[in-house]
Amino acid sequence: MAHLEVDYYSQVLGMDRTMNVILPELSDHNPTWTAETLQDVPVLYLLHGMSNNQTTWQRRTDIERLVRQTPIAIVMPSTDLAWYTNTKYGLNYFDAIAKELPDKVASFFPQLSTKRSKNFVVGLSMGGYGAFKLALATWTNLVVLKMIF
Repeated sequence: MAHLEVDYYSQVLGMDRTMNVILPELSDHNPTWTAETLQDVPVLYLLHGMSNNQTTWQRRTDIERLVRQTPIAIVMPSTDLAWYTNTKYGLNYFDAIAKELPDKVASFFPQLSTKRSKNFVVGLSMGGYGAFKLALATWTNLVVLKMIF
């Protein structure tokens, strides 16, 4: 798997943004994968919570181990404390995540799928709110995880 930190300029927000990305790659770990397997790759967007940032999923979960044998890309965008919402002051965080981010991902990584059926979103806490919002309004499928305590 390739691990990337991607810094890009958001036209929507008028500021630099960051996303962490995990990409599947051809390797000895997955001898059955071919170049064709890694075309039109499904994408899982992981949205962070209020007290976290885009690095939380990699630091506090086993996401890398869980997807090691699965040809899927993981995108973890930074979203500040914006609640995945456009503000009346012109900071359009929802538009940046819902519209601009998928376009950026597609331009940086053309091997990733843009099909709705192959794009998924998961969120934790504030990110859960964002995940529901995105799934209901846009291009993604919602993945609901049941937390057992």
